[in-house]
Amino acid sequence: MTRPYTLAALLVGSTIAAQALVSKAHAENIVVSGYGGLWSETFETCFAAPYREKTGNTVSITLGAPNQWVNQLAAATGKPPIDLLMISSSGALDAIDKGLVEPIDEARVPNYARIDPQFRDFTKGLGSVYVYGAMGLTYDTRTVETPPATWEDFVEGTVEGKWRASIPGLNYGSSGLASTVWMLEHVAGGNTDNVDHAIEDIRRMRASGNLIFWNNANDFINQISSGEADIGMYWDGRSWAFIDDGHPEIAYANPAPGSVAAMTWVQKLKGSPDTAWDLMNIILSAEGQSCYTEKMRYGMSNMDVTYSPEVTPQITKLDEIVIPPFAEITAELPKWVDQWNRTIQ
Repeated sequence: MTRPYTLAALLVGSTIAAQALVSKAHAENIVVSGYGGLWSETFETCFAAPYREKTGNTVSITLGAPNQWVNQLAAATGKPPIDLLMISSSGALDAIDKGLVEPIDEARVPNYARIDPQFRDFTKGLGSVYVYGAMGLTYDTRTVETPPATWEDFVEGTVEGKWRASIPGLNYGSSGLASTVWMLEHVAGGNTDNVDHAIEDIRRMRASGNLIFWNNANDFINQISSGEADIGMYWDGRSWAFIDDGHPEIAYANPAPGSVAAMTWVQKLKGSPDTAWDLMNIILSAEGQSCYTEKMRYGMSNMDVTYSPEVTPQITKLDEIVIPPFAEITAELPKWVDQWNRTIQ
């Protein structure tokens, strides 16, 4: 037997149905730039799903590369085709230079207050770093029993023939030059205006016959797997993934005074909906980032993130990274490339 509906019940039901329709009609889709595979899966689990649950809005990912995204946004008129940029430092700085991004609204993004100060100083509120990695030294423990304690030790050990080393080559681009030319100049007390010391260090290592180059991430894995290289400059996350994939003879270390950081930012584009701030707040949350690092094995920017015992040993600590002046490096790159080509064979 069914209960008869009263007029009041019908009115309440109609109101709820109408509100649901209005809510659905007003739901927004936030478009983020991003990458495929594990990155997309992790973003969905740790950031997009909690955002949908909180706001009722949806999230979609547009795949591509930093230059492609920034050029697309610079050419757009009206509403931008991307609402949140998830992008490398070079791309983030390019977006800032082109006037494409909004300063963070800290009232809408309270988790920004918990981002480590060195990242806040670096981004100046025009977006935020959410994840970082480091380019330290990956080595074969069977041929390198004691890894270099400093970057100077790495250079001199290579020149002396203690090991056969590999570093990013010229074709790896700006992140490689920041990790090699800038870092070697930095530890020698130099700056971006004059990198003679760094270029000479690379020339000496190459002239010794104990230095080779890699120009994409797979190159180095092939080199150290085959024994062509005993040690090399390589990313921490990729190194640990290789180690965990059945290569316990390989190890990773960060020499003093630290390793160059590779960082991914999140930036809100001018003209994107304000609900994008809510997604940024989740991306910068300790909960979201703790979820992310369990799957991706990279360091996170929120100071309240917790790492599991399994992940903790694989995370480069915040006091073990060095943040280069990427804007200055970009301006000097043509001169560095010319000097490299003239000096290093």
